[in-house]
Parts: sequence; structure tokens; C-alpha cells
Amino acid sequence: MGTKPLDLIMEDLIRLETFADEEDNSSESEIDRTVRKSRRRSPLRGFSRGHKRDVERCAIDPSLRRRLSVRGWGCPRLARLMFASAAGFFIAMVLFHIMVSSASGFGELRDEFDEVFSGPSHVLSEPFNPQREAFLRNVLPVPCHSHNDYWRRTPLYAALGSGCISVEADVWLFDDDLFVGHDIGSLTRDATLHSMYLDPLERVLRIMNADSQVGNVSTDGKQGVFSLDPGQTLVLLVDLKTSGHETYTKLDEQLQSLRDDQWLTHWNGTHRVERPITIVASGYAPFELIAANDSYRDIFFDAPLTSLASDGDPAAPTPTPGVHAIHDNPTHPGPGLLRYKYNPSNSWYASSNFRAAGGIRSVFEITAPQIRNLADHIRMAEARGLVPRYWGTPRWPRALRDQIWEVLLQEGVGILNVDDLRAARKGSWGHWNKRSGES
Repeated sequence: MGTKPLDLIMEDLIRLETFADEEDNSSESEIDRTVRKSRRRSPLRGFSRGHKRDVERCAIDPSLRRRLSVRGWGCPRLARLMFASAAGFFIAMVLFHIMVSSASGFGELRDEFDEVFSGPSHVLSEPFNPQREAFLRNVLPVPCHSHNDYWRRTPLYAALGSGCISVEADVWLFDDDLFVGHDIGSLTRDATLHSMYLDPLERVLRIMNADSQVGNVSTDGKQGVFSLDPGQTLVLLVDLKTSGHETYTKLDEQLQSLRDDQWLTHWNGTHRVERPITIVASGYAPFELIAANDSYRDIFFDAPLTSLASDGDPAAPTPTPGVHAIHDNPTHPGPGLLRYKYNPSNSWYASSNFRAAGGIRSVFEITAPQIRNLADHIRMAEARGLVPRYWGTPRWPRALRDQIWEVLLQEGVGILNVDDLRAARKGSWGHWNKRSGES
């Protein structure tokens, strides 16, 4: 049987596709039937250049057609196999993620936290209640930061119930008040910094510092929010989303009640005095305003972790991998620490986006060079008496997230930024590895 030029084959194909029902199939050539079946049955319908070449090669060499074809599918086998493999891999990954997410709650021990804090709730922090108060009195504080805390079912209380010693609120200045939300579209009139954080914290502290009903025992008024560690300060990281100077001034104004009760960590001109609540400003926070008053500060800066080095800083010692250098006490910093631009008198955290800091380049693992890079940043923060923190760590795959959490704690990160409080509570990340009854 002779062969046809490719152009004639294509014309025959179009004619057969349009008038297939009117044609006499018995008069079709073998080449025509091959082309028509390839177009009508292949999931990759359409004629790329590669498809045309396959058709022409099959038309010229029937034995090649038999080798390349899949029964009922037509000629271009390689392209179909590649498409099917990619689609199958994608579907398998989606199904695996769904199965893992669904199974995460099965076969686990009862989580008392869920019974106390995961019931129906409003967006705002609810008034304190005896059940939550009793629960919080048995919570062990751990170095975790509740990222975007205002998204949780019970903002603030969910973080406290998980033992987090740091919570975050994004604030926007509108109509002479500070509103809490991730973006402007999510803001509501009743979701303010006062209603969601400042007022609830004041209520918790008053309960924790109330005189005992038995034995006439009184506190010194400086008990923190965690009964098991009353000296542990709680950091409220306020991310300023609007103009720095005006928003900062409003924040300073709204802290007056906590300031009057002496519940704010502050710098008194010679050393840092830790109190139950520590305020840290991030986002558009103006560093020059925070550092302006040398004699008193109770709002601290969130320094840039990857840009800590500044003109005038003393030469930093060469970091030794795996060794944490001992520096001046941040509470009573010596002249060496205060020579740094960012130091314990004006800053608390040193933070960076995890990916921007070079922390990850793969969805499968974190490599040794990346770990060394993170370790260098952590050492620089420690040298200045600051608490290193990374935000934007991967949430998925979970194995990668867990590996990163473990690496960060091993390298000495001061606070672990978490979105999934349940996973943090049930993991084995340093302090989280403690179980009831263990010292």
C-alpha cells in the first residue's frame, strides 16, 4: 500500500472528523483510519508538530505504529504516557495529603486542650471563665510564637492554653483606634487591640495576682500568666501595618493602663526590668522613635535578623558550629552589648522570613549548607543579646516542617514560630517532649 503526503493526510482527517457519520468506513485506507482513531481516542486531542510527525512516521512504517501504539489509544504513546504519569503523580500527592490530614486526629490520645478551647467561639477573645483559668494554671510555658494569633478560634487564650510565650497581632490605625486583622478587608469595628489582647491580658493578670482566699497570702503583683512559671514574660508582638509614627504613638497611648500597673517589661536607663508582659513592635515600627528615650522604654524593636550588622558595631567573634557563645546578660548588658545598634536596651527579637534568609530551597529536606547559614544568623542575634526568630517556615510537607522545627531548636533559635498549635503541642520539639510527671 502506498503512502500519502502529510498535508493530504491532514485534509482527510478533517474531512473524516466532520462527516464521519456520512462516510463509508469500508472505503477508508488504513492510514486514514489510523489518523482518525488517533485524533478521536487520544486524551491529548489536537495536532502539535510532534503529533503530526508521529502520524507521518506511522503512515510510512506500519511496524512502527504497532510498536508505539497502545490498544485503543492511537499512535503518540510517549506523550500520552508522560501526561498520564504527571497527572497520576499530582492526584496521588493530593490524595496522600488529604489522607494524612484526615488521619492526623485518629489513634491519638485525648487532647484536653480541644475540650476547653476548641468549642464554638466568636472572632474576639471571650471573657475569661473558670474552666480555662483552671486549665491555664497547669500549662507549661514553651518557646513558641502564635503566628497570626487573631485567626484562631479563641485568639490569645488558644495560645496561652498551648503554652506559647509569644503571640502576634497585626494592627491598623483607623478612626483613632487600632484594629486587628490580616488585611483591611478583614477589619471589623469590634476587633480592636484593646478588645482582643490588652483588656483580656489585664483580666488574666488580675486573676493571677489576686490575693489567696485561704491563708491570707498576697502576691507581689508581678505574677505572669503562667502559674507553673510566674516569672515567664509573655511577648505581645504588634505588627504595625499602617504609618509607623502615628500607629506607634497610638500603641504607646493604649499601653498606659498596663504601664500604670507596672506590668510592662522596660528599660530603665541602666538595665532591663522584665515584667509579665513584653511589647515588641514590628512591621512599620519606627526604630528611631523606639530608641529615642535612653532613660525609659517599654516598647522594644523587632530587629532585622539578616541585616543586624551596622556601622559602629564591634567586631563579632567567629561563630563556632554547634557552640553557643556566652555573652553579657541581656537583662544587665555590659558596655560590649550596648555598642551594637540593635541591643537589649532597644530590641527584643531579631526576625526574618525563613526563605528570604536562605533557609530552604527544596520541598524535601533542609541541607547542611542551609543549616550553617541559619546557624550564622542565630549566632549574630545571640551576640547582641537578642532572641532569634524565623517566620514563614513551610507548613507542608509535614515531614519537612517537623525537620525544620527540630533543626531550629537544635541550633538555638530563641522562639519557634508556629501556625499549627495542635501539632506543636503533640510534637517532640525540645520543651514539647516533656510529659506530665516528668521533670
